Amino acid sequence: MADHGQRAIVIGGSIAGLLAARVLRERFAHVTVIAGEAQRGQQGLLAGGLAAIETLFPGFAEAARFRGARVFDVGEFARWSLEGVTLPSMTTGLRGLVSSELAP
Repeated sequence: MADHGQRAIVIGGSIAGLLAARVLRERFAHVTVIAGEAQRGQQGLLAGGLAAIETLFPGFAEAARFRGARVFDVGEFARWSLEGVTLPSMTTGLRGLVSSELAP
């Protein structure tokens, strides 16, 4: 395995930047995130993104829900269309999350 040094820098504090920092923490002794102004506005995660974040941060969805995020079934909350036809709402069992603030 190559020697990557002891420090890593992530430029950007978005959800993607924070996830990158979390993964880099496993290989580097020090990880620094350089971020501009906080991201504002509503943010959401569909089932795959939420599952990936839960792998890196167990309990993320529950902690976000405690802070006001809404965990939802993606088939009930979102509107889906296929070739211009809106599909009916249905329970899928796939969890998503929407919030005005996701960062801890």
